[in-house]
Amino acid sequence: MDKLAINRDRLVRTFIDLASLPSPSFSEDRVFDYISENLRQLGLSVTLQEYGRGKNLVAILPGNDPAFPAIALSAHADTVGPCDDITIESDGDTIHTDGSSVLGGDDKTAIAEIIEALCILIEEDLPHGQIEVIITSGEEVGLVGAKHLDMSLLSAKHCLVLDAGGEIGTAVIGAPHQISCTLTIHGKKAHAGIEPEKGINAIVVAADLIRRFPVGRLDAHSVANYGSITGGGASNIVPDLVTISGEIRSHDAALLDAHIKGLEQAAADAGSASGATIDILVTPEYAAFAVAETDPLVTMVREACTTCGLPFAAVVGGGGSDANILASRGLSCVNLACGMRMVHTNEEYVVVEDLVKAAGLVTAILADKVKILGNSLRP
Repeated sequence: MDKLAINRDRLVRTFIDLASLPSPSFSEDRVFDYISENLRQLGLSVTLQEYGRGKNLVAILPGNDPAFPAIALSAHADTVGPCDDITIESDGDTIHTDGSSVLGGDDKTAIAEIIEALCILIEEDLPHGQIEVIITSGEEVGLVGAKHLDMSLLSAKHCLVLDAGGEIGTAVIGAPHQISCTLTIHGKKAHAGIEPEKGINAIVVAADLIRRFPVGRLDAHSVANYGSITGGGASNIVPDLVTISGEIRSHDAALLDAHIKGLEQAAADAGSASGATIDILVTPEYAAFAVAETDPLVTMVREACTTCGLPFAAVVGGGGSDANILASRGLSCVNLACGMRMVHTNEEYVVVEDLVKAAGLVTAILADKVKILGNSLRP
């Protein structure tokens, strides 16, 4: 596979086109329209699956060689803010904004690379199996689109998710379970200057709870965080209500359960010591996924990196992505780096050469190394 076959100018133009379109979560229609038009021109069938607040796009390119099994490619259409007014700037080597908004390389680098890889496959009539493109919505606000994806639209058993940071050639082969938690502390109001002893200060109780369950790195496999705390009011009133929002992540389900119980015990003890009532709401966000370094999907990526002259690295990540959801719904997944840098900030930028490398890697996987999966499935 000749990595120089990538049309650099077209790839950059596609990415800038996509990045110029504001697409906050559940307002991705303009991006879906752009993708639909481009993929239909390439001969793919396109389905827009609507659900609740959003929609997902699934596009199919039939295979032209029975030796290649079907494979899915996944990315997401939404970005974080600010993204209402986007001004793109480029010096030819890097692409960024004027600093007033995010760039949206998370995850529009991936979409541009997928489109370019498909262009090369079709233009050069390269052998490939059925390719199933999945573009989700609402990823940035809880992987919502992936959770609502109509799996009956797919036949592939393996999926390359393009939504990771790091150098091109990095494959995330594992990510943790995550739960979010909301702790609501009910104290008792009183006049702080006249009869404070009649009150139960919810802020003080919150501090005691946090002392009893400190966060950060809990063990070698688990982390936790308190992300926000709200409550209280005037300084002359003993506050009766505080809400703490946080999360716990772990690669080990048993450890995750143990830490949830630890948090519940800390809340019970803090409540008992103060007379406050503490309510806890635990919401599972996603399950962990993991594939072995010897898995055919990982071997496929590793060999494609060799073909393209890229260093390969298999890593276990600490963040969630659509890979977590798709894996829990029956797909074997790895999450590939696609060239995003300083994401979720106004200083975000993309190196053009990273776009080219990533598009070349995807092309090599689809037109050459996917056959590894077919070989692994044969008796």
